[in-house]
Amino acid sequence: MNIEQDPNAVIDIAYIAVGRRSAAGSAQALSALSSTVTQQGVDISSSSSRVTSLENSVNSTSNGLATKASTKSLNSLSSTVTSQSNTQTAQARSITQLQSTVGEHTSQISQLANSTADSNGKISATYSVKLAAAQNGLQYVAGFGLSLDNNSGVFQSQFVVAADRFAVIRDVAGNVTSPFVIDNGQVFIADAVIGTASITNAKIANGAITTAKIGVAEIDTLRIRGNAVTIPTSASTSVVSQGSGIGSWIGVIAVAVTMDQPGHIQVNFSCTQSFGHGIRDYGFRLLINGGVYASFSGTWADGFPGIAYSLPVDAGTYVMQVDWYGQDANVSIANKNLFAMGAKR
Repeated sequence: MNIEQDPNAVIDIAYIAVGRRSAAGSAQALSALSSTVTQQGVDISSSSSRVTSLENSVNSTSNGLATKASTKSLNSLSSTVTSQSNTQTAQARSITQLQSTVGEHTSQISQLANSTADSNGKISATYSVKLAAAQNGLQYVAGFGLSLDNNSGVFQSQFVVAADRFAVIRDVAGNVTSPFVIDNGQVFIADAVIGTASITNAKIANGAITTAKIGVAEIDTLRIRGNAVTIPTSASTSVVSQGSGIGSWIGVIAVAVTMDQPGHIQVNFSCTQSFGHGIRDYGFRLLINGGVYASFSGTWADGFPGIAYSLPVDAGTYVMQVDWYGQDANVSIANKNLFAMGAKR
C-alpha cells in the first residue's frame, strides 16, 4: 500500500496469539504490532506500537480450599508524532508490568518511561518504578520517580523516593558502609559538612563546633575547653580584717583573669564594714597587676561599701586585688566578695 497516495492508510498486524486453557490452568501469549498514519485536514498523526503480553495460571485445591496462582507480564512500546494547529509533538513511551498472585496475595512491578517534545519548546522526560503488594486487604507501595521538564517555563528536575528505608551504600574492598540512611522518617548521617543550617530543635550527643552564634541557650552543665570563652571568676571570704592605721594598706582579696584576645574586664567588689565607736578613717583601692585603678576613702560609715570598675585590656593575665585600711582596730571589714569577668566583644 502506498501511503503517499493514501494519507489515511493504516498498517495493522492486529495480534498473534497462542494459548491453551484447561480446568487445571491456562497459558496465553499475545504479541501485537501496529503502525498508523492519519490525516484530518492539515492535522497529521503518525504512531506505532508494539505490545507483548504473557499470562499463566494454575488452579489447585488444598485442604478443601480452591486457590489460583497466576503471573502476568506486559511490555508495551509506543511512539507518536503529531502535527496539529501548527504545533509538532513527538512522544515515545515504554511500559513494563510484572505481576504475581497466589490467592489474595499479590506483588507487582511497574516501570514507565516517557519522553515528549514539541515545537513550542516544551520538553518532558520521566522515568518511574513502582513496587506494589497486596495482602490481607492492605496495600503497600514503594518506588521512585525521576523527571525533567520545563512546563513552568524553566527546567526543573525531581527525584522522588517512596520507601520505609533509603540508604546510600559504599563498598570498598568488601567493607560496606552507609554514610546516609533514612529509616522510618528518621535521617542518619555518618559524617556531614554543612555550610548553613537552620535547626528548630537539636539533640547533639557529642558535638565539635568551631564557631557558633546562639541567641538564647539553656545549658545544664557547661564545660569549655582551653578557656576559649572567659569564665567569670570570683573569690569570697568571711575572715574579719581589722584596721592597723591610716595608710597601712592590707590586701584583703584577689582574683585573676586570663584573656586570649583583647577585650574588657569587669570587676565588682563588696563587703560589710563596722565601726566600734567614734569617728574613724578608712580607705579602699583596686589594683590590677600592681597598678592602682580606683580608690576612695571616708570616715565613720557602717554599711556595705563596694567597687565597680571596667577597663579595656590586651591579651594576657590580669590579677585584680582589693586593698583596705582602717584607722585602728575599732574599724573592721568582713564578708568580702570579689567578682571579675573578661568580655571579648
